[in-house]
Amino acid sequence: MLPLALRKKDIVILGIDVTDGDALESTDEFMQQVNLNNPDAVMIAVGNKVDLVDQRKIDLVAKNFFSSLTPPLPFYETSARTGEGVQELFDEAVRLWMEKHGHNDNPEDDPEDDEQRRCIIC
Repeated sequence: MLPLALRKKDIVILGIDVTDGDALESTDEFMQQVNLNNPDAVMIAVGNKVDLVDQRKIDLVAKNFFSSLTPPLPFYETSARTGEGVQELFDEAVRLWMEKHGHNDNPEDDPEDDEQRRCIIC
């Protein structure tokens, strides 16, 4: 089911629960599926629940893991509860997509139909 969900997505955001010490273990297979089924997608990793400081089990390990990949995967930290980092995450996702596909910042100059663009958050 996952490969079907990954097709025709422009942006894929890989969510990691920073309070789950085993969260990084399943990321390899997911990233392989994205690269296999949608190699043109912009992929970004995000560590969520950073507001739960006392429960945090993943810190710089995640950032170092994603930055060591080839090519490096951008890594952001967010809190869905407080909203910390969420705007920056989506701004960067859109910026990376536009940069990768050679689009400018003026949507009126873009002939592509907006209904054809898709994003998935896993």
